Amino acid sequence: MKKLVFLGVFLLALRASPVMAQTAGTDVVVVRIVDTVSGTGKLIIARPGDKTEEMKLNGGTNSSSMQEAALTIQHVTTGLYQEGYVLKSTFSGSGGFGATLIFVKEK
Repeated sequence: MKKLVFLGVFLLALRASPVMAQTAGTDVVVVRIVDTVSGTGKLIIARPGDKTEEMKLNGGTNSSSMQEAALTIQHVTTGLYQEGYVLKSTFSGSGGFGATLIFVKEK
């Protein structure tokens, strides 16, 4: 009888879904920033579902250009935090050209 009970409990345990399979996963947003000394840089946001947004970054090293670019990046970052995303990783391209920010929202 004991063996039958243990076998029943074992079969029920196998039937249950693993905990990891029950989680809905995560959403990842990638923000790519290419800033230029002269001309116009770009900020590209890649969202789940292959959706992308592109914004211009005013290039240049004068004070007003740098402030405008910083405000654009700040608005994007604030918006992602308000949507529940958290910055998980950053890295730059070769020679420091461009920056990539990885934001994650756990479900």
